[in-house]
Amino acid sequence: PYGGRYLHRTYLVIAGSVGCTILAG
Repeated sequence: PYGGRYLHRTYLVIAGSVGCTILAG
C-alpha cells in the first residue's frame, strides 16, 4: 500500500503538469 500511495501521488503530479501544459498551450 505504501508504494502504491507514492505511485498514485506521482501520477497526480504528472497529470497536473500535463494539464497545465495543455492549458498554457
